[in-house]
Amino acid sequence: MRRLSLLVIGLALLPATACTDSPDSKQTLTVLAASSLSGVLEPLGTELARSHPGLKVRVSYAGSPALVAQVRGGAPADVIVTASPKSLAPLVTAGLVGSPRTIASNTAVLVVPPSNPGLVRGLADLAQHRLRIALCDPSVPCGSVAQQTLAAAHVTADPDTLAPDVKTVLRLVQTGEADAGIVYRSDLVGAGARVREVPLPDGAAASTSYPAAVVTASKRKDLASEYVDLLLGQSGRDALTRAGFALP
Repeated sequence: MRRLSLLVIGLALLPATACTDSPDSKQTLTVLAASSLSGVLEPLGTELARSHPGLKVRVSYAGSPALVAQVRGGAPADVIVTASPKSLAPLVTAGLVGSPRTIASNTAVLVVPPSNPGLVRGLADLAQHRLRIALCDPSVPCGSVAQQTLAAAHVTADPDTLAPDVKTVLRLVQTGEADAGIVYRSDLVGAGARVREVPLPDGAAASTSYPAAVVTASKRKDLASEYVDLLLGQSGRDALTRAGFALP
């Protein structure tokens, strides 16, 4: 009889154990963020984790269209931060995220390798076929910003590379694989002496803003909202401005 009782208890406990999420899955907050924010958000996750023992904040960076595709596809995510309101709009319309909140803005800059081997003197030089030009693909926010910047200066560029994200453009310029590229002000700040800025014509530099939103399917909405609040709080503002972003 005792053996039967133990068997019944064991069977009763088995489904409960099998259906329970692992401790890690319960305590991980997943943030999807535009690649231009790389390296900026981790300290904020650390700060949030200090007030929630056991919490892990995982930040995954990619181009904004890729992030949107992940949320559309049902990938586990709690917060999404894209590099333009336009890129996030389809998720808002579909009800897949909550109301966006703007955390920062960024501005286009023209960069060349430190030695400027292409002798780039200004934005107009990007129309020269002799130069190796790297721009973001127009489908991503950094590409849209680049196109707006070129159009404002009445320049038609002939890019050799249309990159999926701004970090790829920056890398190509840093390594000398491109003679020039258009990136964000924050990329220039982060790169330091590894690239050199070439001034843009007055009024040509386009800008973009960064909306953050809680993913509707998140199982940790309270923590996700707290994270977005942190981005908008003093810690977030300090981190963003140090990295070269402007405040909304």
